[in-house]
Amino acid sequence: MSRGAWGAAVSGSGKAGRDGKPGNQGDDRARRRRAEPSVSRSREGKGAGGFSIREAALAILDAVPEAMVCVDGEGRIVYLNPAAEALWGCPSKEACGKDMAGLMVPEDRRDNFRRTFRAMASGAENGVLGRRHRFPSINRDGEPFTAEVSLTSVSHGGEKYYLAVARDVTEQRRMEESLREAQERYRILHDNARFAVFSYDRHLVLTTINRVVTDLLGYSEEELLGRNVLELGVLHPDDYPRVAASMSQLFAGHPATREDLRFFRKDGSVIIAHVIGVPVMDERGEVREIMNIAHDVTEQRRLEEELEDHRRRLEEAVEERTRELNETFRELDRSERYFRALIENAYDLIAVLDEDLRIRYLSPSVKRISGYAPEEAQGLSGLDFIHPDDVPYLVERFTVQLRNGGVTDRVEYRWRHKDGTYRWQEAVACNLLDDPAVRGIVVNARDITERREAEDRLRESEERYRSLVEASPDSIVVTDLKGRITMANRAALEILGCRDQAEVVGHDVLEFIAPEDRARALESMRTPVAEGGYRREEYVLERKDGKRRWVEISASLLRDAGERPAGFIAITRDVTESKRVRRNLELLNRTLLGLGHDPMENIANIVLSGGEMLDARLGRYGRARSGRFESFTSELPEEGFRVRDNPEDYLCYRLLQAGLNAPVSMKDLDAALLEKDPDARLLNPREILAYPVHIKGKPVGCLCFFFAEEREFTAADIDILLMLGRAVAIEEDRWDHQEGLREFVDIASHELRHPTALLSGYAQLLKEQGGQMEDPVRAEITEALVSAADRLAEIADGLVRVSLLERDRFTLRRSRRDVVELARRALSEMETRFPDRIFRLNVKGESGTFSLDPLRVHELLVILLDNAVKFSPPETEVEVQVEADPEGVLVSVLDRGKGVREENRERIFERFYQEEQALYHSEGLGLGLYLARRIAEAHGGRLWHEPRPGGGSVFCLFLPYP
Repeated sequence: MSRGAWGAAVSGSGKAGRDGKPGNQGDDRARRRRAEPSVSRSREGKGAGGFSIREAALAILDAVPEAMVCVDGEGRIVYLNPAAEALWGCPSKEACGKDMAGLMVPEDRRDNFRRTFRAMASGAENGVLGRRHRFPSINRDGEPFTAEVSLTSVSHGGEKYYLAVARDVTEQRRMEESLREAQERYRILHDNARFAVFSYDRHLVLTTINRVVTDLLGYSEEELLGRNVLELGVLHPDDYPRVAASMSQLFAGHPATREDLRFFRKDGSVIIAHVIGVPVMDERGEVREIMNIAHDVTEQRRLEEELEDHRRRLEEAVEERTRELNETFRELDRSERYFRALIENAYDLIAVLDEDLRIRYLSPSVKRISGYAPEEAQGLSGLDFIHPDDVPYLVERFTVQLRNGGVTDRVEYRWRHKDGTYRWQEAVACNLLDDPAVRGIVVNARDITERREAEDRLRESEERYRSLVEASPDSIVVTDLKGRITMANRAALEILGCRDQAEVVGHDVLEFIAPEDRARALESMRTPVAEGGYRREEYVLERKDGKRRWVEISASLLRDAGERPAGFIAITRDVTESKRVRRNLELLNRTLLGLGHDPMENIANIVLSGGEMLDARLGRYGRARSGRFESFTSELPEEGFRVRDNPEDYLCYRLLQAGLNAPVSMKDLDAALLEKDPDARLLNPREILAYPVHIKGKPVGCLCFFFAEEREFTAADIDILLMLGRAVAIEEDRWDHQEGLREFVDIASHELRHPTALLSGYAQLLKEQGGQMEDPVRAEITEALVSAADRLAEIADGLVRVSLLERDRFTLRRSRRDVVELARRALSEMETRFPDRIFRLNVKGESGTFSLDPLRVHELLVILLDNAVKFSPPETEVEVQVEADPEGVLVSVLDRGKGVREENRERIFERFYQEEQALYHSEGLGLGLYLARRIAEAHGGRLWHEPRPGGGSVFCLFLPYP
C-alpha cells in the first residue's frame, strides 16, 4: 500500500485507479499530479486550504508526534510517519515493503512476533487490537529499546491494514523497575525488622504490618489489615485519649511522637509497647500515612515496678529500723555510756568486737539480717562469718585504719547467713578500745544484697548496651554539649581512620569535619532539636590519614537523669560510595546519550568518561583492527587514535593477545607486562583495571585504566567497567558495519562497472551501426551483451542469496542423496567449463546416503572447485576426496595454489572479504566462500581451510549423519 493509498484509506476517500484496481497503483502522489493534474483534482476534491482530502490526511499523519506504522495483512510495512522514521532510524521509502519483524524486532523475538501477528490477522487473537502492548524493539543501528504499541485495523480496497501507534518507553520501564527494586528493598527491611512496624492512613485504616506485629498481638494479617486501628479492640481503653492526641499531632505535621501504650493480645493478656509514630508525606508535602515502630517493654516495665517496690519496702524497713533505734536511743539515754556509744554509732546491725575481733555484742537486728540469734554468735570470731575470699581484704582495711584510730571507710563484704548462703553487707567500724566505757570495736552494718543485685543488673544492662554499640555496623559517636567526643564505637574509629579511643576522646568533633563544612556543622549543633526528634545532614569528613569521605550524620540530643540536655549522640553512615555511584550513573547516561555517528569519536568519549567515573589517573583503549594496532589515551585526547609501530610494548595489546574475557587488575598481572608499557613507565601506577572488548566472541580491543594510588575495586566499579566495555563493543560493531558497507560499495561499484559498460557500449554500437553490421559481428556483439547481462544477473543472484541468509529465509529442500554422486556431478560440470584442467575424484570407504539439499550442496562444491581452478596454476591437478567417517562424511577439495596466510584462514569466509594477498573468493563481490560456509552450517556441518603439505590449500566439508 503506497503513501497515497494509505492516505486514501485513512481519509476514507480512496478510489480505484484507471485500470479498475485499488488506488495503490498510484503510490507516488507527485507523479500522479504530473500525469493527471486535472483528473486528480476533480476526483479527489479540495479542502478549504486548497489541498485534497488525501493530502490533508497525509499531512495530519506526518504531523502526529507519535510514531505511526502501517502494515499490510502479511506484516509488510506500507507507511512510516516522520516520528516513526526517527524512532527506528529508517526512512519510510527504505522501510516500505519490508517485513516489520525483520526491521524492528530483535532476532530472538521475530518468530514469536510473526506468529502473534498471523494469529491477529486471521482473527484468532482479537484481544490484540485496541490495547496497549509492550515488546522489545531495535532501531536501524541495532540498538534495543522497549516500544509501547496500540494497534487498530484499517480497511481499504477490500484489503485490511493495521495501524500501530508506538512510543519509546525504555526509560519509563527502567524507572518502573527501579521503583519495584526500591519497593522490594523497603519490603525486605519492613518484613525483617526486629521491631513491630505498622502503618495507617488518614482514615486510621491499617495499611501495612510486619511479622513482628502478628507475633506480638497473636492476630493474623487478615484479622488486622484494612481495619480501623481504634476499632480493633487491641488498644487499652484508658490509652485512647493519649493515642488520639498523638494522632492529631502527627497528622498536623509533628515530626514524631513516643508513647508507652497497653495492648490486648488475642489470648487476652496485656502487653506494654513503646511506640514511635512518624508521619509519611506525599509529593504535595501532606501527611499521607503514619508509620509506627513499636517494641515490647512489658518485661522492662515489670522489672522497673519491682525495683520501685523493693525501694519502697526498703524505705519502710529503714523507717521501721529507725523507729526501733530511736526507741533504743531513748532507753540508752537512761543507761550507761556503753549503750549510749553503741546507739550513737548505730547503723543497721550493731556489733562490738574485742581486739582479737571476737564478737562481744550483736544487736537484735542480726536475727533478721543473718538468721542468727545474738547469743549464737557471741564469743565467736567475726571473721568466721566472712566469705573466705573477702577476709584478706577486710583484715587489711580494718587493721590499717583502726590502727590510726577513728572511723574506717565503708567496706563491702559477704556475710554468711544461717541458711548457708552469703549476703552482701556494707559496714563501718570505730575503734573504741581505749574508751573505758566501751573497750571494743563498734561495727555498724547493713544488708545491701538487694542493692548489689540491682547494681549488677544495671551493670549487665550497661554492658549489653556497650556491646551493642561496639558491635553496631553504624558509626556511633557521643559528645558533650560543647562537641567534645566522649565515646566512639569501633565503626566510628574505622570511619575516622583511628585505632583506639585515645585518639578521639576529648577531641572536638569539628576537627574531623572538612573546613568548608565546619560552619554549617556548628550552626546545626546550635540549632535546637525538637523533643524526641533528630537532625540528618551530609558532610565531608576528613580522616586522620587525610582521606576525605562523604558521610550522613543523624544527630539527637541526649539528656541526663534530670532530663537536662547533656550532649549529643550521632550515628554516622559512609555515603561516599553511593554518591560516587549516582554521579557515575549520571555521567554514564550523559555520555551514552551524547554519542554521535562517528564510532571512533564515541569510543574516545567513552574512555574519557570512564577515567572520570573510575577516578583513574589515565584511561587508554587499544584496538587491533585491519592488521594494525592503534590506541587512544586520555592524556593526549586531541591526538585521537594513533597507530603504534611497537604494539608488543603496550599492556592493552598484550592483554588482547592473551585472549582474556574478564576484568583484570594489578594482582592478576605479571610485572614483566608493565616494564615496556610507555604509560606504565611514566606514571608508575599503583593499580590497574583492564577489560578486553569482544565482538561475536573475538577480542578486538582492550580498555585500560591506570590509578596513582592503591585501590580496592567495588562491585560498582566492576559494573561501570563492564558497561563501558559493552558500550565500546557496540561502537566497534558499528565500525565493522560501516566498514562492511564501504567495502560493499567499493566492490559492487567495481564489479558492476565492467558489465554495465559493455551493455552500454554495445547497445550504442548496435543502435548506430546495427543495420550495416555483418551477421557474424552482430552475433558476437549479441553474445557479449548476453554475457554481460548474465554477469549482472549472477551478481544480483549472489546479493539475493546473501539477503535471504541474513534474514533467515534460506530454506533447504532435503532428500536422501549419495555424496559421492554429487561430487561426480560437480566435477563433470567443472570439466565441461574447464576442459584443459585435470580433475580427479578419490573415494575412501562407503559413505552411504544423506538427508540434504542436493542443489545447495552442488552449489557449495562448485564454489570450492571454482576457487581451486582460479587460484592454482593451470598445469596442476584439482582433487576431490570423499572419506567416510563414523559420524558422517568428509569431503575435501585440494589444490596446489599459493595458499592462504594463517591469519586469513577464517577471514576468507567473511561476507565481502577481499585481500590482494589471499583473494580466496570467487571473482566478484567476495560472497562465494561466505555462501559455501552458510550452506554447510545450514546442513549442521562445518567448512574450514587447512594448508596442504607441499603447498596449496585444502577446503574441508564435514556433513554429519542425520
